[in-house]
Amino acid sequence: MRSELEFALYSVLAPAAAAFAVARLLPRVLPAQAAARYGLAAGAATAFVVGYLLLPNWAAIVPARHWQWLLYLAPAAAAIGAASLAGGALAWERWLLYGLLAVVAAWQLVPTWSTLQPPRSAIIPLLAAYLFSLMALLAALPERLLGRLFVGLLTASAITLGLLIAIGVSLKFGRVGAVAAAALAGGWAHVCFRSARSLSDAGSLSTTARGLIPLFAVLTGGLAFVGAIEPQPKLYGLFLAPAAPLALWLFAAGPLSRIADVKAIALQSAAVLTVLATALVWVVVGSGAGDSAY
Repeated sequence: MRSELEFALYSVLAPAAAAFAVARLLPRVLPAQAAARYGLAAGAATAFVVGYLLLPNWAAIVPARHWQWLLYLAPAAAAIGAASLAGGALAWERWLLYGLLAVVAAWQLVPTWSTLQPPRSAIIPLLAAYLFSLMALLAALPERLLGRLFVGLLTASAITLGLLIAIGVSLKFGRVGAVAAAALAGGWAHVCFRSARSLSDAGSLSTTARGLIPLFAVLTGGLAFVGAIEPQPKLYGLFLAPAAPLALWLFAAGPLSRIADVKAIALQSAAVLTVLATALVWVVVGSGAGDSAY
């Protein structure tokens, strides 16, 4: 009972509350445009750091394992997400920032194991390309798709990923995934509680959502990678969870783009949840569900 209570308090409630509090505070202390750019990303990054620091001592502050770099990559991703939306920033400048973040994240997250196959020199560009693709494709979605539902679907993807890691890799590392999911959930709660007028006053919701995308990609994409390479056989199905929101591209153009209101919410949610369900089946079927060295 004590371990379940500790998990709920330290890995779920504390980071979720931190994300909610920071996201609510920033519009009160920053200019509207800055609050719109930093809002959710700063809250989620702060929440992940808080949740990580509350983990047991196997989550080192000075990284000794490749995945422990997430503690520092999360704030970096939040800062880059906000910087990429600065006034006057061109599309190619945003992509350059995304590319730099993806390369740095891949460099830190790919381990130096001598047994790694394919070798580290091959995996780094592959992981960087995956992370960059998540950022670029999600950020390129039309503004009408980057609302409350979008943030909620990012949260659903992170929650599913944490569950999949707990099932297929280890409960210990699944707790890191829970911290990331709780950080996003706190931001989503903030978005849901804000009125349409207050969101307008703080800046465009689509801008706020775009600022969150690099952090989402680094946290969930990075967690998917370090989880996928640990078990034998490797759990490549984990990579589907961070990519699930890309199903929203089905609604970017064509007949599905003209669907609105409740029907649009239902269909968009169903598309993303279908991908998440596929990932769940893939991981459950492909894993031995044993505890790993993490």
